[in-house]
Order: sequence, then C-alpha cells, then structure tokens
Amino acid sequence: MPSLKLIFQAQKNKKGINMGIREIVKVSKSVSVCVVLLERDWCSLYSGKVTVHGEIKELNNLDKWTPTQYIKPDAIRLFEEIVRRIKVTKKKYDTVIVSMPGTIKNYNEVFTSSRLGIKKAFQASNFISERLDNIRVGIIHDIDCMLFGACNVLANAEIIQHETICYIVADEGVGSALMIDGKIHRGAGVAGHISRLVLEENGIFFPELAQAGSLESYVSRPWISKHCVERYEASRAFTSGLKQARETEFEKALATAFSTNRQWDIPCDILASGIHDKNQTALECFKDSAKYLGKAINSIITICHPHRILLAGELVTEIDGFYNETIESARKLSWATAWNAVSFDKRNDLRDDQVRGSFILSMIENWRDVL
Repeated sequence: MPSLKLIFQAQKNKKGINMGIREIVKVSKSVSVCVVLLERDWCSLYSGKVTVHGEIKELNNLDKWTPTQYIKPDAIRLFEEIVRRIKVTKKKYDTVIVSMPGTIKNYNEVFTSSRLGIKKAFQASNFISERLDNIRVGIIHDIDCMLFGACNVLANAEIIQHETICYIVADEGVGSALMIDGKIHRGAGVAGHISRLVLEENGIFFPELAQAGSLESYVSRPWISKHCVERYEASRAFTSGLKQARETEFEKALATAFSTNRQWDIPCDILASGIHDKNQTALECFKDSAKYLGKAINSIITICHPHRILLAGELVTEIDGFYNETIESARKLSWATAWNAVSFDKRNDLRDDQVRGSFILSMIENWRDVL
C-alpha cells in the first residue's frame, strides 16, 4: 500500500476558506492503530502506525479468521472474540477501528446488521474500549472507510480536490456512501444507504429490510443467485427432455442449488462463468440487475449531482460487462446535462480502499466532523 497523505487541502472559495480533513486531524504524534475488517465469512486484523505527516508505517496483516460460529443476534460473542484476537497480537494501540456493514450510530452503537445477523442494538465501541484499557475505539461503516480510502488515492493522483463523490458497492450486499464537502451525508436517520431504495413498489419482499422491491433484492450476489435458480426452475419443463452435449459448471451449479434448496449459495466466480459461457439465464439475470443499479445511479445523479461516482465490488469487477451495462443503463435514464458533468471510476480493490480509509479515519480528532 502506498504511503498515505491526508486528503482535502483547505481551499479558497467565495466565502473564504473551505476547511478539509487536514484541519481536523490529530497531528501531535504518531499513533499506533489496529484496524479490524469484519465480514460475515471472514475477519482481518491489521496493525500500523500513522505518522504526523499522514503516512502509514509498519503495516501488517496480523490475523484472518472465520467469525461464522460467533455470529448471534446479540453480537456479544462476536465482539468478545474480536477483543480476544486484538489482545493476542500483544501490541499497544492508541486507536482501534472496526470497519463493518450494518446500521451504526455515533461510531459506537450497532443497531442491526443483516449481513452479520445482528438484530439487537449493541454498544460495540464502549464494549471494546472497556476491555482494552479504555483506548479510543470507532465502529465505522465499511463503505464510509472505502470512500475515504479511494478519495485519498484520487487526491494523491490530483484527480480530485474537493468534490462531491459517491462510492457504490455491489457485492454480497449493495450499499453506498456519499461525501459532500469532505463530510459523509447520511440521509434518513443513521442509514440512508442505497440498498433501501424502492424500485418496484410491488416487487420482491426482503424480510431483513422489511421492504418490497428494494435495490438489494435485485443487485446483490445472493439475490442474483436466487433469481438464476428460479429461472432455471421455470425452464426445466422445456429442457428436461433435451440432451446436452456438455453441461457447464454454471449449469451444474444451478441444478445442485435447485435440488438442495440452496438458491442463495452460487458463488460469484460460478455466476461469472455463466456470463463467460453466454448462458441465457445468467445473461438475463445480470442484465436485469445492471438495469436496476442504473436506475439507482440515475436517482443519485438527479438528486445529488455528484462530481464522481466510484463503483466497486465483485459484481462490478468480476462479472464481464456488468460495469458497462450498469453505466449504459444509468445513461439512458439520466438528463444529459447532469450526466455529462459526472465522471465514473471502477475501483478494482475495495479492500485496499477500506484499509487505507480506516487508517485515515483513525487520525480524525472528532469523527462527527466528517461522518
């Protein structure tokens, strides 16, 4: 990972000075940081030091483990294990950042996380801090971290200065973060993420969101897997008597998922092979998914008019044509004057963005200034 320089220099405008991140960071000393990336199927711990010049030093990936057995509705066992793993590193930290999916309030309280199975509010930051000698702990949404990390890279390359930027991830879930003048715009309550956009009033009901027709039901790996299996089921009556010269890996996965009632479980690389083989079921499902994501992007362009939209996640980077199909879908719906003022970037490694952004945020004196 390249050295990190804190982004968003103060800039002059008609009202005077537009203050950016550099003006609100802790710069009195180098700080030792532990970053925890938390997902449903894996968790990684990183350690490093951030210097007064904003560079990451001594960056190490200390531990990667599977948290599945600790995932419970109340989250206590999960965060107990995180604390234990941090202690095992035998390092002294000034700050711990946990970057995770979910609905999070005040960098502390995890309300819910459908991806992590958390259904009860939990004061995660206080819980960790009390068990680690009351050090500073922040619980920060994963896509917020990705956005800050990507902005840092683009600023270093002098691609951006002080712009409105939206970061969208299409992966195991679908989500976004929007930065306006160096500060995350939250939307409704503590959520406001793109996954809750309702695109079909009478569409698919998603129990975890308690909504019908939400974007997540059309643009996420588990749901695309389910849609592919449903189309396979509907077509069986027409294909059962036909002989196939060769059954592809994707077709085998469809048959297995159908017979074992595991519609959600086809992994991204197998779905990608269906596109590569030009399987009609895969092509139709991904075209529909890209269409819905394009609709959501059009809403963002129309209402927020960002300077730049960043797209990331396995669906964007691993599925042939998905990125281009999404952009084309958004373009067809968008007002030309607004569309022509927006730039797009594909982020090929969102985890690098996430780690970098987490270290940047560890240096912020008051997270309320930017989150």
